[in-house]
Amino acid sequence: MPNNSTRPLDLVNVAETEKVKRAIRTWLNTNTDKPCAKVNFEFLPEDSGVALSIIQGAFVVKRYIYGGYMAQVQFKLVFRTTCETADERLRADEVLDTFGDWCERNLATLQLPDSNMKAKRIRRDTTSTILARYEGNVEDHHILLTLQYEVMK
Repeated sequence: MPNNSTRPLDLVNVAETEKVKRAIRTWLNTNTDKPCAKVNFEFLPEDSGVALSIIQGAFVVKRYIYGGYMAQVQFKLVFRTTCETADERLRADEVLDTFGDWCERNLATLQLPDSNMKAKRIRRDTTSTILARYEGNVEDHHILLTLQYEVMK
């Protein structure tokens, strides 16, 4: 019997992946309680902000006999802020955990780029943790999430 854990990923086409990344970023920016003016893509200002980073491009997790499929994309949110105390570090994690919770609660508002696509589930894969520390007490905290969506043919 074949070992599925060694099977290569069945990536979705590049055009779909790019559209989904843009849709996620647009949707994240609808959160009125985000800790910054806008969520950037793969960019953080020197002292504070939030960035969306795609961990692994969209790939097919299940194919349907009629030609549609279930796909998923893994991403993270990185929150850069200044922290001098343990309480401030905990608060940074709380901000991101709240953002992740918002994602789960507001999945229905995520508009994917094509009418045959539907967001099915968002899952927080981790709670927020510190990712990096820099000079001047600047820190990056991050949370990992996975979006599953369905494409109907």
